[in-house]
Amino acid sequence: MLAIELRNLPIIDIDTGKKALGNNEELIKDVLRLLIDTLPNEIATIKRSYHSHQYDRMLAAVHRLHGAVCYSPTPRLKLVLSHLESHLKHNIIDELPLLIDTLENETKEVINARFCS
Repeated sequence: MLAIELRNLPIIDIDTGKKALGNNEELIKDVLRLLIDTLPNEIATIKRSYHSHQYDRMLAAVHRLHGAVCYSPTPRLKLVLSHLESHLKHNIIDELPLLIDTLENETKEVINARFCS
């Protein structure tokens, strides 16, 4: 059974962003804006790949998004993508639907956080 503990992590963690991006709050906001702008298309690509059983394509999309998220202050999203990427690399397909649902929920949380409005 899949269990990812997200409740204790913030949706957006500015302190983590400051460490990763040199205390530059404007850069943090720019990174978040860019991430939020790309999330809907990336999630759609991941879902299409899953539904068409194109797991290599799905892994490429997850890997790309995971890499982008590593530079953004979104620890929950990063954790979900890490789990999803690991499951794909190890061909653990049965838990993908739950991970995709969790990814969608976390994506909505990041978009709705409105940090960079």
